[in-house]
Amino acid sequence: MENKPNLDEDTQSTSVDGNSHNPQIKKQNGATEERKGLISQLLSIPKLADTATVVVTFLAGVGLATAWLESSVNSRIERRVMPFESYMQGVSFKVNEDFDRAIPLLEKAYNEIGGALGYKTFSAEERYPVIEHYLAALANSDNPEDHLHRMSAIVQQEATKITLNAYANMHAGWFYLRAGDPEKARERFNRATIGFDTRRIYKDSAFCYYALMLLDLADGNADAAFANAQEAASRSGSMFGLPAIKSELKAFPKEGWFQKLTIYYPKLQETTVLLEQRL
Repeated sequence: MENKPNLDEDTQSTSVDGNSHNPQIKKQNGATEERKGLISQLLSIPKLADTATVVVTFLAGVGLATAWLESSVNSRIERRVMPFESYMQGVSFKVNEDFDRAIPLLEKAYNEIGGALGYKTFSAEERYPVIEHYLAALANSDNPEDHLHRMSAIVQQEATKITLNAYANMHAGWFYLRAGDPEKARERFNRATIGFDTRRIYKDSAFCYYALMLLDLADGNADAAFANAQEAASRSGSMFGLPAIKSELKAFPKEGWFQKLTIYYPKLQETTVLLEQRL
């Protein structure tokens, strides 16, 4: 069915030009003619001419000011509301693991809420969820390397406008790990573990030690990988128990994300087999 605007009968136009049969336009035209007539009468009286000119100018100014004020208010409301709408839509896509569709929406929210505005506008508590969701979407993108420019923008603002908490650093670590930059990945995971330990959030820090295990495997260091696997298990045995890690290591070669990592990390597959045997 063709979509048609649901216009009220009193305002719907039936003319060719879209105006002449519109009751609202007729009312406006009539008011304009009446106003012109009144102005002409005022200006025809010599003693009132100067005063009338001021009044007319003032009335015209009031109309323009009112229109400007309405436009300004609407624009301000839209600027305040739209970033939050983008944020909610982006989070919805992210929750459904549609990360690449979430990224541009969360980027818009980040630019308006997370990174572009000063600390006096939004508190850190208001900023953190936006930054965390945005970084999580970037880290889980099909091709993180396509978003290096977005990550660079975040890093550039980090020194002056934003602070990455433990969760944000963890997501940044996963981003760099998947984008093939192990040094930056390790740095971010180390920052995250310090942040988690400071707040005594030991369970969530297990994700970082699991990631550090992968980085050790990428470096060809099975001993260091084993130590980080043990650390992850000690912090969250329910998610990262050693039997569970061993089972995952065995399944890794069949998974696409792991196969892609082997392009960046040639030693990964061989060392993974060594750690699996050790566990």
